[in-house]
Amino acid sequence: TKHTGLAFTPKHETNMAETKKKGELRSKFGADGNLRVSSGSNFEEMCSYSRAVVVGDVVHVSGTTGYDYAKGTIKTEAKDQAEQTFRNIANALKTAGSSIDRVFRIRVIISDRKYFAEIVPVVQKWMKIALPANTTIVSQLVTEEMKVEIEVTATTTRR
Repeated sequence: TKHTGLAFTPKHETNMAETKKKGELRSKFGADGNLRVSSGSNFEEMCSYSRAVVVGDVVHVSGTTGYDYAKGTIKTEAKDQAEQTFRNIANALKTAGSSIDRVFRIRVIISDRKYFAEIVPVVQKWMKIALPANTTIVSQLVTEEMKVEIEVTATTTRR
Protein backbone atom coordinates (compact mmCIF):
# COMPACT_ATOMS: atom_id res chain seq x y z
CA THR A 1 0.00 0.00 0.00
CA LYS A 2 1.37 3.41 -0.91
CA HIS A 3 0.75 6.13 1.67
CA THR A 4 -0.68 9.36 0.29
CA GLY A 5 -1.10 11.23 3.56
CA LEU A 6 -4.19 11.87 5.62
CA ALA A 7 -7.29 13.00 3.77
CA PHE A 8 -8.27 15.68 6.27
CA THR A 9 -5.27 17.89 5.42
CA PRO A 10 -4.69 18.39 1.67
CA LYS A 11 -1.27 19.93 2.37
CA HIS A 12 -0.08 16.50 3.46
CA GLU A 13 -1.41 14.52 0.52
CA THR A 14 2.11 13.72 -0.61
CA ASN A 15 3.99 10.48 -0.81
CA MET A 16 5.96 9.66 2.34
CA ALA A 17 9.00 8.97 0.14
CA GLU A 18 9.13 12.70 -0.60
CA THR A 19 11.28 13.35 2.45
CA LYS A 20 14.40 15.45 2.41
CA LYS A 21 16.73 12.44 2.47
CA LYS A 22 14.55 9.54 1.32
CA GLY A 23 14.10 7.86 4.71
CA GLU A 24 17.51 8.64 6.16
CA LEU A 25 17.41 9.59 9.80
CA ARG A 26 18.58 13.05 10.83
CA SER A 27 19.39 14.40 14.27
CA LYS A 28 19.68 17.84 15.82
CA PHE A 29 19.66 19.38 19.27
CA GLY A 30 16.49 21.09 20.45
CA ALA A 31 16.28 24.39 22.35
CA ASP A 32 16.41 22.39 25.60
CA GLY A 33 19.74 20.79 24.61
CA ASN A 34 18.21 17.33 24.09
CA LEU A 35 18.98 15.42 20.90
CA ARG A 36 16.06 14.96 18.47
CA VAL A 37 15.99 12.26 15.78
CA SER A 38 13.76 12.58 12.72
CA SER A 39 12.92 10.04 10.02
CA GLY A 40 11.44 12.70 7.76
CA SER A 41 8.00 11.08 7.97
CA ASN A 42 5.08 13.29 6.94
CA PHE A 43 3.42 12.34 10.24
CA GLU A 44 6.33 13.89 12.17
CA GLU A 45 5.99 17.13 10.25
CA MET A 46 2.20 17.22 10.41
CA CYS A 47 2.00 16.51 14.15
CA SER A 48 5.21 18.36 15.19
CA TYR A 49 7.09 15.53 16.87
CA SER A 50 10.43 13.74 16.72
CA ARG A 51 10.93 10.04 16.03
CA ALA A 52 13.13 9.92 19.13
CA VAL A 53 14.34 12.28 21.85
CA VAL A 54 17.36 11.66 24.07
CA VAL A 55 17.04 13.02 27.61
CA GLY A 56 20.13 12.30 29.67
CA ASP A 57 20.93 8.62 29.16
CA VAL A 58 17.40 7.68 28.09
CA VAL A 59 16.04 7.48 24.52
CA HIS A 60 12.29 7.91 24.10
CA VAL A 61 11.13 6.59 20.71
CA SER A 62 7.71 7.81 19.56
CA GLY A 63 5.03 5.44 18.40
CA THR A 64 6.41 3.97 15.18
CA THR A 65 4.56 2.13 12.44
CA GLY A 66 5.56 -0.17 9.61
CA TYR A 67 6.10 2.37 6.86
CA ASP A 68 9.23 1.98 4.81
CA TYR A 69 10.17 5.67 4.83
CA ALA A 70 12.56 5.37 1.90
CA LYS A 71 9.89 3.85 -0.35
CA GLY A 72 6.82 5.50 1.20
CA THR A 73 5.02 2.17 1.42
CA ILE A 74 3.49 -0.07 4.07
CA LYS A 75 2.88 -3.80 3.68
CA THR A 76 -0.56 -5.25 4.35
CA GLU A 77 0.32 -8.09 6.75
CA ALA A 78 0.65 -7.27 10.48
CA LYS A 79 3.80 -9.40 10.86
CA ASP A 80 5.47 -7.55 7.97
CA GLN A 81 4.48 -4.21 9.49
CA ALA A 82 5.91 -5.30 12.85
CA GLU A 83 9.23 -6.26 11.20
CA GLN A 84 9.49 -2.89 9.43
CA THR A 85 8.46 -1.10 12.62
CA PHE A 86 11.33 -2.72 14.51
CA ARG A 87 13.76 -1.85 11.71
CA ASN A 88 12.58 1.77 11.93
CA ILE A 89 12.97 1.73 15.72
CA ALA A 90 16.43 0.11 15.55
CA ASN A 91 17.57 2.82 13.11
CA ALA A 92 16.22 5.59 15.35
CA LEU A 93 17.92 4.06 18.40
CA LYS A 94 21.24 3.77 16.55
CA THR A 95 21.05 7.40 15.46
CA ALA A 96 20.28 8.36 19.08
CA GLY A 97 23.30 6.46 20.46
CA SER A 98 21.49 3.32 21.61
CA SER A 99 20.45 -0.08 20.30
CA ILE A 100 17.48 -2.41 20.24
CA ASP A 101 19.13 -4.53 22.96
CA ARG A 102 19.00 -1.57 25.39
CA VAL A 103 15.19 -1.26 25.30
CA PHE A 104 13.69 -1.49 28.78
CA ARG A 105 10.08 -0.49 27.99
CA ILE A 106 7.88 -1.36 24.99
CA ARG A 107 4.30 -0.49 24.18
CA VAL A 108 2.72 -2.40 21.31
CA ILE A 109 -0.53 -1.15 19.83
CA ILE A 110 -2.43 -3.36 17.39
CA SER A 111 -5.56 -2.30 15.55
CA ASP A 112 -7.31 -5.65 16.10
CA ARG A 113 -6.69 -8.47 18.60
CA LYS A 114 -6.57 -10.95 15.70
CA TYR A 115 -3.07 -9.59 14.91
CA PHE A 116 -1.64 -10.50 18.31
CA ALA A 117 -0.62 -14.09 17.45
CA GLU A 118 0.84 -12.87 14.15
CA ILE A 119 3.15 -10.29 15.72
CA VAL A 120 4.25 -12.21 18.84
CA PRO A 121 7.09 -14.07 17.05
CA VAL A 122 8.35 -10.76 15.65
CA VAL A 123 8.34 -9.12 19.10
CA GLN A 124 10.08 -12.18 20.55
CA LYS A 125 12.78 -12.06 17.86
CA TRP A 126 13.57 -8.37 18.38
CA MET A 127 13.20 -8.27 22.19
CA LYS A 128 14.80 -11.61 23.14
CA ILE A 129 17.93 -9.94 24.56
CA ALA A 130 16.37 -6.80 26.05
CA LEU A 131 13.38 -8.52 27.75
CA PRO A 132 11.68 -5.16 28.42
CA ALA A 133 8.56 -4.38 30.39
CA ASN A 134 5.73 -4.70 27.85
CA THR A 135 2.19 -3.41 27.48
CA THR A 136 0.09 -4.46 24.49
CA ILE A 137 -3.02 -2.45 23.63
CA VAL A 138 -5.77 -3.00 21.04
CA SER A 139 -6.85 0.34 19.58
CA GLN A 140 -7.67 2.00 16.29
CA LEU A 141 -4.67 3.58 14.60
CA VAL A 142 -4.44 6.78 12.55
CA THR A 143 -4.96 5.22 9.12
CA GLU A 144 -6.79 2.10 8.02
CA GLU A 145 -3.67 0.42 6.60
CA MET A 146 -1.79 0.68 9.92
CA LYS A 147 -2.09 -2.50 11.97
CA VAL A 148 0.87 -2.15 14.35
CA GLU A 149 2.43 0.76 16.23
CA ILE A 150 5.28 0.34 18.71
CA GLU A 151 6.82 2.79 21.16
CA VAL A 152 10.01 2.02 23.09
CA THR A 153 12.24 3.51 25.75
CA ALA A 154 15.92 2.56 25.97
CA THR A 155 19.15 3.59 27.63
CA THR A 156 21.99 5.04 25.61
CA THR A 157 25.25 3.22 25.14
CA ARG A 158 26.90 5.87 27.39
CA ARG A 159 25.37 4.22 30.44
